[in-house]
Amino acid sequence: MRTLTRLVIRAAFEAGITTIDTAGVYGDGHSRRIVAEALSDVRHQVEYATRVFANHAITTYNGFL
Repeated sequence: MRTLTRLVIRAAFEAGITTIDTAGVYGDGHSRRIVAEALSDVRHQVEYATRVFANHAITTYNGFL
């Protein structure tokens, strides 16, 4: 399954898809690893979107994006 997933991601890139939306919470980071494996040689040609969640228990926001 992992090989098929990499092939599909690569086929999408070769068809002109250059934006990938993923996050660490998707499969506990597994999705990002597969995307990295599939596109490592063209990584500078791809736009990556990811999710960042703030910890709501923190009362100071120094260092946040």
